[in-house]
Amino acid sequence: PQPRTEFAVPIRDMATAAIDVSDGLIADLGHLAEAGGVRIEIALEAVPRSAAGQAWLDERVDEQAALEKLVTGGDDYEIAFAAAPRDEAGLRREAERRHLRLTKIGRVTAGQGVVARFGGQPVKFDKTGFTHG
Repeated sequence: PQPRTEFAVPIRDMATAAIDVSDGLIADLGHLAEAGGVRIEIALEAVPRSAAGQAWLDERVDEQAALEKLVTGGDDYEIAFAAAPRDEAGLRREAERRHLRLTKIGRVTAGQGVVARFGGQPVKFDKTGFTHG
C-alpha cells in the first residue's frame, strides 16, 4: 500500500478531523468519533477497495461478511476524514488535480460511536480492528 501523503495539505486546510487508517476502518473511525464526541455513520457498500481487495471480494459468497472483514482487517494506509459539506467540491477538485480517488462513505451525526450499514441495515462487529497491547 502507498500512503497518499500528497493529499495531506488539502485535508489539513479543509477537513475538520482526520485519521490514518491502519488498524481497520471501523476501529479508526471509532477513534475519530470518540475524540469528536460524535457518531460516524457509513455504508459498507460505499467503502472503496483496491484491485486486490475487490478481486478477493469477488470470490466470496457472502458480500456482507466479506466487507465486514475488509473494514476491520487493518493495514489500509488510507486517510479517513470529515469535512463540512461546503468543502466537498474543493476537496474533490484537489483530489482530481492529484489524480486521486476521493470517496464519500458516510456522514457525521449527533451521537456517539460508529454505525456501519449494509443494505441500509445496521451491522454489529465482534471485532472492529487491530488492537495494540
